[in-house]
Amino acid sequence: MNKNISDLLPVFWKSALLFLLVYLYMGLRLAPFGDEAWDWFMVDKSVYIAAGRPGLAAYLTLAAGHGVPYAYCIATAAFFALAVCLQISLLKVESQVAQFSFAALQVAVVQYSYTMIDSFLADAVMLGVAISSLSFWLVSRGDTQWFHVLGAVLCAAAAASVYQLILLVIPVLYLAYALRTMGERNVREHLRLGFKTAGVCIAAVALYHGVRVACMGLAAEGVAESVAQYQNSLVTWGQLDIVTHVLHIGKQWCMHLVGAAYPGECLYATTLIPVLLYSAIIVRDAGRAGLEKLFYLALPVAIYVLPFLPIAALGEDQGARLFLAEPLACASLWALLIMKKGWLLKPAQSVAACVLVSLFVLKACYTVSDIAFYQYRIFRENQTEYWELKNRIAQVENKAGFATGTVPVVFSGHWQSELRKADKYNSCIINPSDVFFYSFIGDRQVKDTASSSTPGKELNEKLNTMPTWPDPGSTVYHNGEIIVKF
Repeated sequence: MNKNISDLLPVFWKSALLFLLVYLYMGLRLAPFGDEAWDWFMVDKSVYIAAGRPGLAAYLTLAAGHGVPYAYCIATAAFFALAVCLQISLLKVESQVAQFSFAALQVAVVQYSYTMIDSFLADAVMLGVAISSLSFWLVSRGDTQWFHVLGAVLCAAAAASVYQLILLVIPVLYLAYALRTMGERNVREHLRLGFKTAGVCIAAVALYHGVRVACMGLAAEGVAESVAQYQNSLVTWGQLDIVTHVLHIGKQWCMHLVGAAYPGECLYATTLIPVLLYSAIIVRDAGRAGLEKLFYLALPVAIYVLPFLPIAALGEDQGARLFLAEPLACASLWALLIMKKGWLLKPAQSVAACVLVSLFVLKACYTVSDIAFYQYRIFRENQTEYWELKNRIAQVENKAGFATGTVPVVFSGHWQSELRKADKYNSCIINPSDVFFYSFIGDRQVKDTASSSTPGKELNEKLNTMPTWPDPGSTVYHNGEIIVKF
């Protein structure tokens, strides 16, 4: 690496502590939820395999931290720190102020909080971010050998098998690396590295797809069909005329760029400042020709907009947890700007930068604790309704001739509480129906519609004839299962 491991150890510990400072409260608050979710995963991990995430299923199966209190939060912080060390080494972030800003801004953009809500998945996702960073580090080596390329492909494929959209970290890192080495390499060298990076990503996607197909046979019968139906429903292209749809996507994309798409995203709007300043620096550089200047002008803009590419790919805005490259984009642009020649040469300027970044971190602490507390309220609210549902299921079960707790329960849809309808975190947190879902673990086997033993088409036809909760007809016995429709 560009830095010795001993030089990166302080960065590792500082990054881990920064992450825990912001997210430890959330990890402690939601740890019971993560433990119950783990229990469900151990019952039926084929949902993740069918969703194209065999690496996630493998990691969770092999993870040794299960049963250790709050191990998920600690492991997530460690993998975050590892990713930061790889990225700092790759981007040659040498100034201590820039290093602090790079790590702090990644945690201050609270996108990771929406990953931490799924606490038992958070460490696996953050490991995927670290592995994808390692992939580009291997690609960027000037003396790249065949085994470096092979390692990069394997790392990228492994990251995609944990969570497909983690792959967006690699092109964002490439763009940041090109911006960092603007004066050290010419455009031809940057383009050559870009083609190499694209080739590695294409090969990784092909390898990942092969592994996904090979593992699909491990999924329970009927799961793959139901998961495929759900994933196809995420793609909304063709539902509107092309002009209306493009304008709709553009509006949603702009909402993210100005930090107004989900609670806590406001910090990302400040990323526009380094984009504009970098653009001004490049425009004023008289030593660059027209096409060369255009290439470098495109770099900060591309870093700024690329994390939200899934909106265009799927045709609709997505949950906050999908934009995993967003913290890296914000942090890299600010850190690289701080390292520009002539910036922060005076101690007073360095102190001012650290104070400003610290304020961002404190704001993130407030936002994350607010999200965590709201999620906890959703998790614990309305116990009366929980017991009513539990008693209703027992009645249906006994009426069908079975002992209480012996028939699997399938949950469909999303329970809408009054708190969820009125709160600002409406579309960002775990669906409250999942609270019911996990609350029944320990009493019986519980499933979602993707893991139901009833074929997808038959199950959909049955659901179409049922009213929704709390109507008495919303809980029925069918094909060896009790179906609850929210």
